[in-house]
Amino acid sequence: MLKYAEQYQKNKIYDDHYKSSKDPDRYFRKYESQIILFAGAEHILQENGMNLKHLNTNKLQEQIADLISRKESLNTQYVSFKQEIKELELIHQNLSKYLKQDAPEIQRSSHNQLPSL
Repeated sequence: MLKYAEQYQKNKIYDDHYKSSKDPDRYFRKYESQIILFAGAEHILQENGMNLKHLNTNKLQEQIADLISRKESLNTQYVSFKQEIKELELIHQNLSKYLKQDAPEIQRSSHNQLPSL
């Protein structure tokens, strides 16, 4: 989107001059590629709901930079949480094995402690 916003702003002047030109055909032939780039960028931005009157590429760049830094931070947290989950699963497996080994002894000892009728 940033690329289209930059193309839009860069080539907007050509479109404005084209619309106000005394000989639009001649102007179009001279700056055809810039006018076409402008029209394409305008179409894409409008399709995505961008407000073209208040378009600011610097603000978009700041937002993208902020989102990228947040993504990197969240990715770092994800990796650390994934590692922590692996460690906790290993501890859980070890505890399960340990408790299964001790379970018969606990049952036998608790069976002996029951009062007889």
